[in-house]
Amino acid sequence: MILIIDDDIAVRTSLLLLLLDEGYDVKDCAGPAEATKIIKKTEPELILLDLNFSNDTSGKEGMELLSKIKQINAAIPIILITGWASIELAVEGMKAGANDFINKPWNNDHLLQSIKTLLHLREQKTEHQTRRQLDKAYNFQHIIGEDPKMLNILETIGRVAGTDASI
Repeated sequence: MILIIDDDIAVRTSLLLLLLDEGYDVKDCAGPAEATKIIKKTEPELILLDLNFSNDTSGKEGMELLSKIKQINAAIPIILITGWASIELAVEGMKAGANDFINKPWNNDHLLQSIKTLLHLREQKTEHQTRRQLDKAYNFQHIIGEDPKMLNILETIGRVAGTDASI
């Protein structure tokens, strides 16, 4: 289930219709309190999170909810969506654990590709592979390193390389 969190009924309805048309199971809510209850009760596969729920356009409300969601379940992919975008806000959101940042009005194809990619990456089970397995699967022979952290990075690169994700 994809959870849409936005105070604007028109935005929620547009996203709901778009995602339902694509065959996704979708639920929507208007604010942080309701969203928190839903997230605790049913684990969404992905969340579309607006950053503003009042007249304040700083994004603080959404960032606070992002932090709360990550405390509840850090594994849920989150796409931030806002009409008051700035580079600083995008960077802050990504540092706080968001997986993507999309401006309103959004491009349907871009949004759907981001959702598809994040859901695909979530479905893939992370199996810790040996260096030899990584070299064979992803042709990494030219990269030197045996450190476990380096192997994790190479594994991530290999999984993401087959997608259209922005890195």
